[in-house]
Amino acid sequence: MSKARWLPILHSWHIQVVLWALTLLLLGISFWVGGELLTKHLLSHSYGTLDKLQADTQLPIQLKLNVTVIAIEINKGEDFTQVEVKTANSVIKYLEFELPNQPSNALETAIAWSAAPAVGCPKGCRAIAKKLELTSKLVKLKGNAQLVLQLPINLQAIKAEIDREQGFSNVEVITANDLLTKFEIALPVVKVNMVEAMIAQELGITHENVRSLVRYQIRSPS
Repeated sequence: MSKARWLPILHSWHIQVVLWALTLLLLGISFWVGGELLTKHLLSHSYGTLDKLQADTQLPIQLKLNVTVIAIEINKGEDFTQVEVKTANSVIKYLEFELPNQPSNALETAIAWSAAPAVGCPKGCRAIAKKLELTSKLVKLKGNAQLVLQLPINLQAIKAEIDREQGFSNVEVITANDLLTKFEIALPVVKVNMVEAMIAQELGITHENVRSLVRYQIRSPS
């Protein structure tokens, strides 16, 4: 084959090599930029900024619980009773309640109103009655019991610990409530977008709400 016939083939091959190299270069730049943006996003949503988040942000939601209790621990203090509940058959694995200890006269008022609400409710007795009802339900819980509750809570912060080595994420949800103070969710995913999607689904909030509340800690394989 003459040199003149080889020239077009070589020219076409050179063009293909250049296009292939440019494609790889653009892909590398895209991955680098995407990685930088993700890193900045995660660093800006790290545990270090949690205190400011707790002070500035609260999101009211209705939390619906339907969990199986496998263990319960009750610690009565001077001002409140702490109830820790471990669960099964749910992504919610742990619940922590703080129930204020009410003076005996306040409890008597709440009990009286609960028994005969038509009598009239002094100021604050409705809230006390609800707390009393919840306290009664919690302290009577035993292993393998079913806990069904619907609580209005104010979300204050979400701490997501992503363990890429183990392949799961632990999410701690902190509230501004005096009843359910925090609870933990276990998720079988480690990708940030999937973690955020599952948190949004479990809490019944938007992805934007999750991003405004969440702070990350990521453990990568060593």
